[in-house]
Amino acid sequence: MKKTVISIVAVLVIIAVVAGSFWAGMSFGQARANQGRERFRGPGGQVPGLFGTPQPGQRGAERFAGGIMGTIEAVEGDTLIVTTQEGDISVQTTDTTMIEKYTTVAISDLGAGERVVVSGTRHDDGSYTARSIRVLQILPASQSQ
Repeated sequence: MKKTVISIVAVLVIIAVVAGSFWAGMSFGQARANQGRERFRGPGGQVPGLFGTPQPGQRGAERFAGGIMGTIEAVEGDTLIVTTQEGDISVQTTDTTMIEKYTTVAISDLGAGERVVVSGTRHDDGSYTARSIRVLQILPASQSQ
C-alpha cells in the first residue's frame, strides 16, 4: 500500500514537472517570437518593405527607401506610369534596369494593371530612374486565405 502511494505521488510529480517544463518552453518560445517581430519592425512599428523601412515624412507604405510600389497605369516606350497613393509617378527604365515578372523580362512584357515594386533613384520632379522593377504576383481571393 505504501509503495502504491509513493508510486502515485512520484507519477504526479513527474507529470507536474513535465507540464511546467512544457509551459515554460512555450512561454519562452512566444517571447522569442515577439522579440523577432519587434526586431523585424522598423521605426514606429512599421514593417520594412523590399527596399527598406518607410521614413518619417514619407506618405504611406507605398514609398520605400529608393523606390515605390503601385499599379502600372501605362507603358510608354521605356517609361512606366505607376499609380500610387501619391498619384501617378513616371518611372524611366535604362538598358541596365532589371525587370522581373516571375523571371527576367523586357519592359514590353509589362502591362497596365500589374502591381509593381520599383527600386531606383528619385529625381527632383518626382520621377524615378529604375534600377529594378518587380511585378507582384497577386493571388485570387479564394487562394490567399
